[in-house]
Amino acid sequence: MRHRVRPTRSEFRLRLYSIVNFAQAFRYIRRAATMGRVDGRLFGALAFIALGAISCAGTRATLITPAPSPAPHRSPTLTLVVPAASATHIPTPTRTATATFTPTVRPTPTPMRLVGYLAGWNVIGSRKTRIADLPADKLTHLNYAFANVSANGVCVSGSPAADSVAFPELQKLKQRYPHLKTLISLGGADGSKNFPVAARTAETRQRFAASCVQFMRDNGFDGIDVDWEFPANAAQKQNYVAMLAELRAQLDALGAAQRTRYLLTIAAPAGPDEYAGVAWERLARDLDWINLMTYDFAGSWSALTGFNAPLYASSNNPVSDPKARLYNAHAAVQAYLAAGVPSEKILLGVPFYGRGWKGVPEANRGLYQKHAGVPQGTYGGGAFDYRDLKANYLPTYTRYWDTQAQVPWLYNPATGILISYDDPESLALKAEYARNRKLGGVMIWEISADDEGHSLLNALYARLK
Repeated sequence: MRHRVRPTRSEFRLRLYSIVNFAQAFRYIRRAATMGRVDGRLFGALAFIALGAISCAGTRATLITPAPSPAPHRSPTLTLVVPAASATHIPTPTRTATATFTPTVRPTPTPMRLVGYLAGWNVIGSRKTRIADLPADKLTHLNYAFANVSANGVCVSGSPAADSVAFPELQKLKQRYPHLKTLISLGGADGSKNFPVAARTAETRQRFAASCVQFMRDNGFDGIDVDWEFPANAAQKQNYVAMLAELRAQLDALGAAQRTRYLLTIAAPAGPDEYAGVAWERLARDLDWINLMTYDFAGSWSALTGFNAPLYASSNNPVSDPKARLYNAHAAVQAYLAAGVPSEKILLGVPFYGRGWKGVPEANRGLYQKHAGVPQGTYGGGAFDYRDLKANYLPTYTRYWDTQAQVPWLYNPATGILISYDDPESLALKAEYARNRKLGGVMIWEISADDEGHSLLNALYARLK
């Protein structure tokens, strides 16, 4: 606030004297102008000068009055003090100081996450994945799959043989790449049958959460990823949310004691039958993010050949069921957003594998046709690693592209095999989708299925970084 300085008696006399003189001068100039001695323009100029003189005289007291001397114990240098109660309030200084520019502080954007799952069975199985060779410089997080839930509802090793090899190597990998965070993933398609037992009551949830947190700590992980496939009814879906809340509470308690943040994520379904009825908005508050499994939209269970992981629905799909248009990545993302999940907590899942069918006729280049089951694939079950596709199928099969679904497929009429898969082009489009929609990033199943040059990972990384 500015303070008016009261004029002294001498200054008041000076101001009054100037006013009287100005009035007399103004009358004289006006009379002269009326008599023709001074023209109108000169009259205006003289009046303006006179008015300026009186203004200067009238304010002289304010301009020349010295500011009070600072108290002896204070420095004359201006200091702005921000009260502790309000970090945004800055008091107005009572003295004029040299202007200081304060830049606008903008929040740092959250970097896009690139999360890769590593299956423990691939560490000791046919692939013989070497953890030391993983391209961890391009990943932000690595989820190790899986730990299991025991019959009495506690967290246990999914494969002691694989874990004994993988866990020490994961620690070495983190030492080489300090930015990398690792999570232990629980359950999976073959390890979810005991989740209902673990989630049934408050007591079982507390015991389950404590065992998972202990397993995480003992083996050097930075968080827990839950892959329950899938809660089957309303009661299980309600218990699912409560179980994750208990995990969040116990992780936060440990984190507070150790001054760190432990992560809690899930792998979530992309099919409407599985995600319906879950309180996603409530659940999302306890999660750091959701790994959306936007793949396996078609497979051995499908009556017709189709796309494993379409980004959008294709109008070429002849299935008349309206629900068929919901089996694509975009529809799943929209469903989770509509359910109240923030976009930055959704990670778009992408497959590093394809799914195939055999006995497929040539009509429509094999797409949306009846089939005779699935071929062997890379390791059985009709699934093909991308490295296998690149080495053994791309050279001899014809590649086709669906401009609506934005994914490719391979077909060879001589063998009658059709394979739906993702390649660098389709994954670059999916990474752009995640970035443009302000999603939290991209999740990969499964990191060891890439080719030796990491073509798929590089395509994602180039668009997300």
